Amino acid sequence: MIFINTDFLRNFVTVVDEKNITHAAEKLHISQPSLTNQIKYLESYYGKSLLVRHTRMVTPTAAGRIIYDNAKSMISIEDAMPSKIEDLEKGFTGTLNIGISSYHADSFLRAHLSNFSKKYPSVKFNIVADNVNHITEMMKNRIIEICFVRRPTYAQSDFKIEYSYSETFYAIRHRDSGFLDGVTGQISLASLRDIPLSLPRGYSDRIIDSCINLGFKPNVMFLNTSRDIALFWAEEKLAVSCLILDDESNLPRDCLIANQIDCPELQVNRSVCTVRGRELTPVARNFLREVGMDRRFTFNDITEEKFW
Repeated sequence: MIFINTDFLRNFVTVVDEKNITHAAEKLHISQPSLTNQIKYLESYYGKSLLVRHTRMVTPTAAGRIIYDNAKSMISIEDAMPSKIEDLEKGFTGTLNIGISSYHADSFLRAHLSNFSKKYPSVKFNIVADNVNHITEMMKNRIIEICFVRRPTYAQSDFKIEYSYSETFYAIRHRDSGFLDGVTGQISLASLRDIPLSLPRGYSDRIIDSCINLGFKPNVMFLNTSRDIALFWAEEKLAVSCLILDDESNLPRDCLIANQIDCPELQVNRSVCTVRGRELTPVARNFLREVGMDRRFTFNDITEEKFW
C-alpha cells in the first residue's frame, strides 16, 4: 500500500495559498523542481490534475480544491495532536469518573464540579450520586475513581482518604411557616423541641439520640432520602428540615431560611477517597489537585479504618 507523505499535502496547501509555485518554494525553503515533483506525485496518486497553470499564477482544479480543503483539515488535526496528548497527560482532558453521596450532591456540584468544568472545558464527566455502599462497590469495580462520602460505616482498608473536612446541620424553614419566628444566627438543638421535623434517614438516629440526650423526644414527621423532598416539606410550611449545607447562602429558594444548629454531636466528616495503591488517571489526579486547593479541606490526618 502506498502512503502519501503529509509534507507533500502541506506544501500543496502552500502552493494554493501563494498562487505561485516559485513563491511557495521560496517560502518553504525548497527548490522549485522539488516542489513541482511533489505536485506531480500527488496528481499521479489521485489520478487527477490538481492545478491550472496560468501565465503568472496557478489555481486549483475542482479536484485540487477538494485535496486542498481536506489537507487543511488533516493538517489542523495533526498539528493539534501533540497539545491534545499533552493536555491528556496533564489531566486537562479525558473523562472524570466520581461518586458522590446522594444526600449531598447538590452543594458539592456547585462548589467543585462547576468550577472544574469551566476551567477545563474539554473534560467530560461521569457522575454517580448514590448511597455509600453502592459507591464503594463501584470504586472497587473501577467504575469510578474518586468518591466523596461522609458516613462512617465500617472498616474499608482498601480505601485511602485524600482530604477531609467537617460539616454541620442547618435547620431550614419557610420564612412564613411560623417556626422559629424572629430567630437569627445559630440555634441550639433544644430550640427544635415540639417543632415538626423532617430528617435525613441516614442521620435520623444520630439526631434523635442527640435530642434525647438533651431531655426531649423530637417530633419527627418526615424521614427522607432525597434533599428535594426534605426541602419540599420546608417549602410547604409543614416542618423544619434538618440538612447539611455548606452555608446558609446555598439554599435553592428565596423563601427558605437556614439556621446553623450548634451541636458538636452533629458534626459530620466529609472525605475525598481513592482506592489505596491504585494509579489514578491524569484527569482524576488533576481534579484532586484542584479540590485540595479548597481551604476547607485538610490533608488526611485521621485513620481510614476509624473513619469508615
